[in-house]
Amino acid sequence: VAEQALRDSEARFRTMWETTNDATLIVDEAGIVRFANPAVRQMFGYEPGELVGRDMATIQPQDLKSAHLTGMRHYMETGQRHVDWRGIETRALHRDGREFPVEIVFSEIPVDGKRGFVGFMRDISKRKEADRELRRSQALFSTVFAASPIPIVFSRLGDGRYFEANQACLDL
Repeated sequence: VAEQALRDSEARFRTMWETTNDATLIVDEAGIVRFANPAVRQMFGYEPGELVGRDMATIQPQDLKSAHLTGMRHYMETGQRHVDWRGIETRALHRDGREFPVEIVFSEIPVDGKRGFVGFMRDISKRKEADRELRRSQALFSTVFAASPIPIVFSRLGDGRYFEANQACLDL
């Protein structure tokens, strides 16, 4: 029964590991990649086995490496986190040298009886681009709204209260 439970657990883990769209790394306490899932290929341009045995700094932009090492050292010495592990937005480095925005969720896990970490990374380039486009669109709307010689007013449906009016409307 225990052997079957172990096989079932391993099968569940392997299925999640191999099919998730998030690039996932397990690193030891020295920051060396011990495991990398297939999604790292799409996100970082490395075959999973190419990252194993390498420092995780391989996928970090140069200007972030020092801060990462300082934070890691602080955590290993004190157990205190300086960032929220449930979702950090930062930048990552593709094999071709291109930087891109990522969101990382990570946690401490045992690796060969010692401290280690698992990180789940998601490319948020499209989300960042959509945010930029939304801000651009909002700025354009605000400019047109304010400059329009035509009175414009907005009200909430149902309650009839006005919540926005341009200067032309106020002048009227």
